Amino acid sequence: MIFSSHTKLLGTVRWISIAIASTVLLIALCFYFLPIPEISDTEDQTSQPASIAPSQRKPLKRQYMLWYGALTIALYAGSQVAVGAFFINYVVEVDRTLSSASGARHLAIAHGIFTVGKFAAVALMRFVKPRLLLLAAVTLNIVFLAAVVGTKGKAGIAMISMEFFFKSCIGPTIFSIALRGLGPQTKRGASILVASMAGGGLQAPIMGAIADRVSTRIGMTVPLAAMVLVWTFPLYLNLCKAEELDAYWNSEVGLKKKAKNNADVDECEGTAFRNPFRLEKKTKNKKKKKKKKGQSEEEEDEEVEMPEEEEEGEEDVEANTSPLMASPWKTLVLSG
Repeated sequence: MIFSSHTKLLGTVRWISIAIASTVLLIALCFYFLPIPEISDTEDQTSQPASIAPSQRKPLKRQYMLWYGALTIALYAGSQVAVGAFFINYVVEVDRTLSSASGARHLAIAHGIFTVGKFAAVALMRFVKPRLLLLAAVTLNIVFLAAVVGTKGKAGIAMISMEFFFKSCIGPTIFSIALRGLGPQTKRGASILVASMAGGGLQAPIMGAIADRVSTRIGMTVPLAAMVLVWTFPLYLNLCKAEELDAYWNSEVGLKKKAKNNADVDECEGTAFRNPFRLEKKTKNKKKKKKKKGQSEEEEDEEVEMPEEEEEGEEDVEANTSPLMASPWKTLVLSG
């Protein structure tokens, strides 16, 4: 019985893994076939608004917002990993009527709420500036994480689920803001931010030690302290970098689309990115139009020539039907 149950469990995990791998492969194929333009370093540098272009000339070690963002992402990732790792332990501890299986179901629901929070943030960013949304999300995350430490029972489970909701948009928003103004150094800056996520493995062992000695609920103070430090980053952005970030917000880089030289061109502040797939369609359509024009011109020429032939024919008929030229014997009679 034990082996059969383990076999069923492994079969379920196998199909879940296959589904995830298939989804990732499908996304990769979509990215492969989509006509996404490759932006070179020089194009990226020239496409930035003039008010913030001077920051690109700084060396990477002096890009302080990048390094501050890397430290913030390390703290955020550690908080996210710690809360997720001890979620089931927390649920079982604050509500003794629930089992580990129930805790796993609550964790699945929390991850669903996490996904909803990401899409909600994307919709809000059409109307709210990212720096303001980031400040609000981190502040509310701290509030709910503090409530996780101070409450028990169903209320504690609700608080930790809402903590997932407000934490969903923090990481991606920090990542994108920290890359602002790097210009040709954007790719190196992105690699630094990705590497900083390794800091996610530091908080969980500390939280586990506190959970073993005291409780998981008290251990939640570790990710809470990390989020308080994360909160200083959006505070710094809104107090010291608001004008620079708003210059990006007000710019229309990559948003303008104009037709130029009979080709689809994306106008990005003076930089054009051509779409090869649409250009092929355009050239094919142009060739078809030229053929149609050639055919129509030939038909028009024929139509113009036809009336002349008809006029000549009419003159012949009139000449043949005139009284003097109707027949030879009539001509002789009249001449006589």
